[in-house]
Amino acid sequence: MENEKIMKEKSADAAANALAEGKLVYDHEACCDHHDGNCGHDHCAENLAMTEITLVPLVHDDRNQFILDNQEAFNYGALEEFGRRDDHFEEDGEIISRETIENSIDGGEAYRIMRKGKSVGGVVIKVDGERGNLDLLFVSPHVHSKGIGYAAWCAVEKMHPEVAVWETVTPYFEKRNIHFYVNRCGFHIVEFFNSHHPDPNDPDASEQMDEQFPDGMFRFEKRMKGFHESEIDLPRSSGNSSIIGRTNR
Repeated sequence: MENEKIMKEKSADAAANALAEGKLVYDHEACCDHHDGNCGHDHCAENLAMTEITLVPLVHDDRNQFILDNQEAFNYGALEEFGRRDDHFEEDGEIISRETIENSIDGGEAYRIMRKGKSVGGVVIKVDGERGNLDLLFVSPHVHSKGIGYAAWCAVEKMHPEVAVWETVTPYFEKRNIHFYVNRCGFHIVEFFNSHHPDPNDPDASEQMDEQFPDGMFRFEKRMKGFHESEIDLPRSSGNSSIIGRTNR
């Protein structure tokens, strides 16, 4: 009753005092509602994104812009986070080539990440039975740090409840990606591809990986809850280790 009374008052001071006195259990949704999602708390941005984000299948007329947006996000991330973009070009001026993105789109399921009817990123996945592969995930640099990448990934999982194991790869130096996949999305590092241990499922990409990422790439897996261990000991799908599971949030 006391909790309900305080929340109806919608008084930040009253809520803060009640929290301090132990009269009010902290409610993230109530916090988001009270501040209209603008309190600055990470959980509020994340909760707001979860309710606003949808995935829409990529249409042909948007294909070129999808590619350009993907390249912009990759270039921005590499420049801002690592200052190493000149070491990892796939083609002149681009961290990831048009050909790489087009091959990913043609071989998988491509979606626009939409927020309030506006495109804010994209994702490409491949699903083969109970195994899924995250090929690409990018968010526009203009809307980083709003929980959009995480919300988009949650939407992917909900869209394919039949998948028992998800996997992706990212270069060893992409600390932001590693944090996102391991600490936010629940992936685990299971393999390290390098010149001494190339990807056995994608030998054709080994030479390209050695040139672009000579120090190697991590492979991640996420084993979904609700599947018995015997059900998810599945052979790996024929992924593409030249695709970066890129996440700019």
